[in-house]
Formats: sequence, C-alpha cells, structure tokens
Amino acid sequence: ERLLRQHHVPYQISGGQSWFGRTEIKDMLAYLKLVANGEDDSAFLRIINTLKRGIGEQSLKALSEYAKKRGLPLWVCADHLALSTLLQENIQEALKYFKQFITLWCDELATSNWPDKLYAYFTAIGFEAYWYDSSDNPVQVQKKLERVQELFDWMKRLHEKKPDMSLADVLHKLMLIDLLSQNDEQDEGRVQLMTLHAAKGLEFP
Repeated sequence: ERLLRQHHVPYQISGGQSWFGRTEIKDMLAYLKLVANGEDDSAFLRIINTLKRGIGEQSLKALSEYAKKRGLPLWVCADHLALSTLLQENIQEALKYFKQFITLWCDELATSNWPDKLYAYFTAIGFEAYWYDSSDNPVQVQKKLERVQELFDWMKRLHEKKPDMSLADVLHKLMLIDLLSQNDEQDEGRVQLMTLHAAKGLEFP
C-alpha cells in the first residue's frame, strides 16, 4: 500500500481494512480538517472527545441545536456565552479550551511551511500518550505512530511537488484519492490487493 501510494498507483483492498480506514488516520485527518475548515461539523464531532474531554451526548445535542438555530458551525459556537444557560460550567470550559487549541493551530498551519509543523501539532494533541495509556500492546501503538508519520510524509511530498498548495488543498487531494479507492465501479486499471488470510479457501484464475 505504501509503495503504491508513493508512486500514485490506484489500488483496492478486498476483504481487509484500507489504510484510510484506520482509526488513527481518520482521527488525525479530522483534526487537520477542522484546522483547515472550521465549518466541518463532521470533523468536529469526530474529534471533540478524541481525546476524552468529558463532553457527553446530551451536551453535544444541546450545542448542535443551538448552532442549528443560528445557522452556524459547531466550532464557531463552541465558546458562545449563551451556552451558559444550556451547558454545565465544566462542559463550557472544555469546549472553550478545545476551540482555543484549534484556533492556535489554525494560525500555525496557515503558513507556507505548514508541513514542517504537522508533527508538532500531533504532539500537541497528545495522541501518543493517549494511545499508550489506553493500550496494553505497545507494538500496536508503534504501528499507529508509523502510520501517522507516513501520512505526514505523504502530505509533505504532495506539498513539495506543488509548494503553493495549502493544507486545505492537500487534504482535498487526499480525500479525492480515498473516495476513488472506495468506488467499486472504478476497478479497471487498479491493483487488486488482498491478504493470504482473506484469500484462504477461495479460487482464482
């Protein structure tokens, strides 16, 4: 998969999880998407409790209804004073801190050298410590770290080819690649991959 991506060769995985489907990749991309586009509510909802911030389902529902009434994105509304009548003080503080954190990195990753700051962003989020604390398998955590580093390396290569590409531009490119890899009607001309385990008991020409 890594080599195919590096050489821009389209592929499809049968009977297994794709690289884009990995939880750590989806989580990291969501953090990047929200920095690149504060109106991305799906990214906001994916990461608001990744890492855990104690913001429950009812609190998110109240925030969503508040944002919907005002026609605003969730992230924009996260620190509105009017939420004091809807949410507990500790929830308000958690949302306010989260918004401040994302706002800081919006500025950091809006510069032309944003690829050099990707790992610093990852470190600031605290994923590594979170994964080690919530897992008893350090080998699996190391694999997650390697995949995230691979994501950053890929983004840097895309930027090196077109230095004027912003973070949002590169993310759009990655999402397009992911979308095409999921399109079953585009089988022709793609490398088909599967593990030996998935192929066990099947017959092919």
